[in-house]
Amino acid sequence: MQIFILVVLIISGLLSGACSAPSTPARVSPTTPVAPEAQFDKITFMASRAEGSYDCDIYSMDMDGIHLLDLTHGSGDTNRDPDWSPDGTKIAFSSLRESDFQIYIMNDDGSNVKRLTFGLWGAVQPSWSPDGGKIAFVGVTDDENSDIYVMNADGSKMTRLTDNIALDGSPCWSPDGTKIAFYSGRDYNDEIYVMNADGSNQVNLTNNPNSSDRDPSWSPYGTKIAYSSRLSGRDDEYYGIYIMDIDGTHQTKLATGLVASGEPS
Repeated sequence: MQIFILVVLIISGLLSGACSAPSTPARVSPTTPVAPEAQFDKITFMASRAEGSYDCDIYSMDMDGIHLLDLTHGSGDTNRDPDWSPDGTKIAFSSLRESDFQIYIMNDDGSNVKRLTFGLWGAVQPSWSPDGGKIAFVGVTDDENSDIYVMNADGSKMTRLTDNIALDGSPCWSPDGTKIAFYSGRDYNDEIYVMNADGSNQVNLTNNPNSSDRDPSWSPYGTKIAYSSRLSGRDDEYYGIYIMDIDGTHQTKLATGLVASGEPS
């Protein structure tokens, strides 16, 4: 069981979307409510405990790199996928501390850890909705099926949004909270999809049969989606950063001077 989840992490988790990748506290936009007490002055990230090890802890630090704080303190084999709540007071993350990866939340100082997901073989890549009321994530069932789920921020009312035999991953909310972008292998290669927040109207945006498209990330005003892509048989041997309109048009490669790049935000 753990072996399969680790395979999912190695194949998809290490290239997880920006919404569940190391992040700053919240993606503030004109449609994102901000609590008066929120202070967006920290970065959270995961780091391995030893060279060559997949065992990780979640850390936070100030924007200038000082005041490094270990938030998970070696609890479980691996803690990963940190994502700040929009008000900057809590962090959702996934952890292997109870035999399988599940979604947890904690205060911004690492206190008051609470498990949110139950009844799934595994759960990774949490992503807060802009209003802080819901968390989208990737859930794995006992038949090794990986789909996008959503639940209330307290773990209640868990709902499966996608249902197919392919791997779906990296959910990312639009700034207005009405849509979720994600990637899926349902077309026999990874493509960027978008759907309504209730799972309806799932649409393939990239439509590149020779590519692997991952890591969707909405622009703050919701007019563009950045993503990483590798186009087989073309000039891309490695993943690069692309941007497109939210209907999938005007796909443009950025950061052309780099050998490889990914996880845009």
